[in-house]
Amino acid sequence: MPPFFTLQVIEKTRQTQFEMWIDLIAVWLKQEKKTVIYVNKDSGSFPFSNKKMNRALKVQDIRTVLDHMASLKYGSWNDDEKTIFGVSWKSMDEWANMIYQWAVDEGQIGKILTFFDIHSGDATKMTEFHGLDSGLILKI
Repeated sequence: MPPFFTLQVIEKTRQTQFEMWIDLIAVWLKQEKKTVIYVNKDSGSFPFSNKKMNRALKVQDIRTVLDHMASLKYGSWNDDEKTIFGVSWKSMDEWANMIYQWAVDEGQIGKILTFFDIHSGDATKMTEFHGLDSGLILKI
């Protein structure tokens, strides 16, 4: 296995590495209920840094990983300088499909729903998207 904290130049290896980074970041985001990555601030902590191993992903490489996540619709940059990344542990398409399937299952297609209904309503209490960061729901 190639070094995890050094982005690889061979494309196939790099793609595998991106998949590993996305999996790790997704678990971290879900566990921490985090929807924003502040590149400069978060670069010195898990998952981008392993202090026990004295290894860290360079800030530019973090941006490269997050660019890849953006291409897969896990999030998007909130600023032109690429310092703030709005992100989720699922892709926006996965969230959209989940909300749509809920609407189909609950007979809500063709009905008027408010943002509150989807985000905080009683009908969504048992769904994974209930209470999800409002900024994230707006991106979906």
